[in-house]
Amino acid sequence: EDATLEEIWDYLDTFPQPTTGEELYMDYCRNCHGLDALGGVADAELVNSPIQDFVENTRQGRGGTNYGVRTLFMPARTSAELSDAEIQAIFDHVQSL
Repeated sequence: EDATLEEIWDYLDTFPQPTTGEELYMDYCRNCHGLDALGGVADAELVNSPIQDFVENTRQGRGGTNYGVRTLFMPARTSAELSDAEIQAIFDHVQSL
């Protein structure tokens, strides 16, 4: 099961990286946090999150390998996946909502 998920993520990584905060949010965050960043299925609001928490949660992830529980799992993103500037762009987009 984990190997299948890794194959899926590897395939999804072949698509071009979005370039704007909105596009990055839509690609990396919207599915769990909702279109408006007010919680979504993860029930984790991003709109009022301080930048430090935003960066820390993005880099460290949450929920370990509990992939099946979207309210508990968030994958960690390395700087190779999302640069600091891209995280800032996502944060800025969320604050504009």
